[in-house]
Amino acid sequence: MASNNISSFLWKGSTWPVGSGTGPGFTGGYWNYAPNWYERISGISSGYTGAVEPSGYWYKVADRFPRGNDVVQLGSYTTADVGIQKNGPDVTLSWGGYTNGHWFGATGEPSSGASGNALIMNIKSDYPAMWHIGQDGPTWGGGSFGAPSSDRQRLMVNSLEFTTHWRRANTPPGGIWLYNSEFLMFKHKGTAQVYLRDSTITGVYDCTVDSDCNAGQGWAISRGCTFEFRFDVGGDVAPYIYLANCTGTTGGNLNQIRRVNITAGDFINDKIIIAANIERLGYFPYTPEGSNVANTLILDAPSGNTSCGENRIHISRINQGWDPDIPYGNGNTLSANLELRCGATIDNHNFQSGTLTVSEDVGPTEKICITDGMINANALVRSYHPINEAYQGFRIGADRGNTQEGYLILDKGAQFDFNPGMFVLADYALGNTGAELAAGGGGPGMGK
Repeated sequence: MASNNISSFLWKGSTWPVGSGTGPGFTGGYWNYAPNWYERISGISSGYTGAVEPSGYWYKVADRFPRGNDVVQLGSYTTADVGIQKNGPDVTLSWGGYTNGHWFGATGEPSSGASGNALIMNIKSDYPAMWHIGQDGPTWGGGSFGAPSSDRQRLMVNSLEFTTHWRRANTPPGGIWLYNSEFLMFKHKGTAQVYLRDSTITGVYDCTVDSDCNAGQGWAISRGCTFEFRFDVGGDVAPYIYLANCTGTTGGNLNQIRRVNITAGDFINDKIIIAANIERLGYFPYTPEGSNVANTLILDAPSGNTSCGENRIHISRINQGWDPDIPYGNGNTLSANLELRCGATIDNHNFQSGTLTVSEDVGPTEKICITDGMINANALVRSYHPINEAYQGFRIGADRGNTQEGYLILDKGAQFDFNPGMFVLADYALGNTGAELAAGGGGPGMGK
């Protein structure tokens, strides 16, 4: 009968041989080469005379490399563990893994899912601090883990749960580089930078780095990735974050990321940039009472995104800032800055505190429309362009026959900085101002 036994592996690595190639003959830093791994074995090792192993397990050089259903760990180790030949690892993990729907050259029990299934992977905090993972494979281009001809072979994985607690130094630059990979859960902890390229996260990407992370550490950069459900940024600090040309799976012509939640306290690089359509954005950065930290979330358009019009994004709902009545949230106009760097449609904006601004990068013909929403005290809408006084692309409310569209004012402390020349129409819910103006031939010409 087929077996689905799970084995646990520890990265060992081996020195690079002379020569070049793309297969098992070129073993340095290569995932798919069994002697680059230790396998952890429960129980008593061969030749041990005690009643039990000191730790209840021992290690042997693996007979196969890890594949679907296994558990993988990267970290530092010493000969204190039975079976470990020398302190290590020898070299970092550079390339190989999962490609074209399977673990390349995987072996294991028949019908075990060895070839195509996901595994669990954990990078410990003590992995060597000056190394990087997933870079500098051999030969340029081609091969089973090929990148464009201008790039080297890369590391690709398929993981049910990928966790990094790696406390990496910020010099030299680098971190974890993963290409064409698949994840159910991605847990970005520690201080190591993470770079994802052309990968898919079907569940949640959780970025909650260590509180002592500095500006050169912890970066989360994703390019061309698909987030099928949620992207979260939490904890005391947020590193530099850039989602470039990323998409979701809501369908239609939007392909929005379903949920993005930003709740971290201090943006240590001052800003987070997301270039994607989003179904629901929660933006509640926590700042201590009395703090004037100016956190900024920048929304930009994916390159070539014309699904909503020229150079635009579409956000179905934004919940921005803390309710002023919540004392620990410390909602103020500085605590949750939201900057629009391109044309945008925001269907509903629940604006409790913070500032909404137009970036100087917005072009003269790009349109921004806040269709509907509500605004509370300590919330500021800056509708003018910072360098182009002639810009007339900002609009509140949409002409869809609904007199309740636009911002509902929740508190007299709500603030608006309008651009000179804008026409402003204010009304109570279910009021008649709009109908009366229409009947009297009024319109944008009135009020000038």
